[in-house]
Amino acid sequence: MKFLREWEAGSGQLRALIAGAEKGLSPRLLLEMQPLARLPDEDRLWLGALLHALWKWRYPIDAVVERAARSLLAADQAYERLLALWRRQNRPRQYPPCVANSMRLLPTATS
Repeated sequence: MKFLREWEAGSGQLRALIAGAEKGLSPRLLLEMQPLARLPDEDRLWLGALLHALWKWRYPIDAVVERAARSLLAADQAYERLLALWRRQNRPRQYPPCVANSMRLLPTATS
């Protein structure tokens, strides 16, 4: 059950990571670091757009993000199946009334 709780706690972080992957991995971020951060704003704007476009043209970031999102969806579905199975196996058994009444007549381990 511990791994199910860990998935509940961590899956939101994975969603956020995947959602921000393109922006967070873009070489455009280099323009926010020194010495490039000293460029005029107008130059950083067009250069950032150019860097980002060339990066996306060269590397299949959209496909990588899509694959990660599909993998997360598959993991979420597996989690839901495991959770349903765990709940099914750990709920109290429901006996028909005739069996439940008969069970009360049986000696218990403490009697």
